[in-house]
Amino acid sequence: MFYFRSALLSILICLISPNAFSSSLLTAIPPTVEISEIEIVDWVENNLNLNATFNVSNKNAFDVNIKAIRYDMTVIGTSIAKDYWSQDVVLKANTNSAVTMPVAVNMLNVFAVMPEVLLQSQVQYALTGAVAVKDMPLHIPFEHKGVLAFTQ
Repeated sequence: MFYFRSALLSILICLISPNAFSSSLLTAIPPTVEISEIEIVDWVENNLNLNATFNVSNKNAFDVNIKAIRYDMTVIGTSIAKDYWSQDVVLKANTNSAVTMPVAVNMLNVFAVMPEVLLQSQVQYALTGAVAVKDMPLHIPFEHKGVLAFTQ
């Protein structure tokens, strides 16, 4: 299943990129994404507002154009950050780009799961959503699940 998803993503990236050549169809590489910085902006009502900066590496020979990202981050099954961010972002070919987007963390939901978090040495989280591609009625879904480990 993983290989099918990866191949499908590579094909979609090639099809939606205006600069992609037919030979790129076989060599498209999904971008790699790392969190490079999280900055606290402010606290308004129940939301802790952050700016999350991601280092995105596009190793393809063509640009990838993104127009929006919808995401939902859950901890122990409870949504703590969910939003839709709309801004045109061009990931230039063969480059690293810093992409900064606002993230609003719902602190009421964080406080609601805190007792359970404190009782465990590790907590499951999930990040799901979709990336909308510019000038196309196409949304590429993503899902990442993991475990946060705490030392006591």
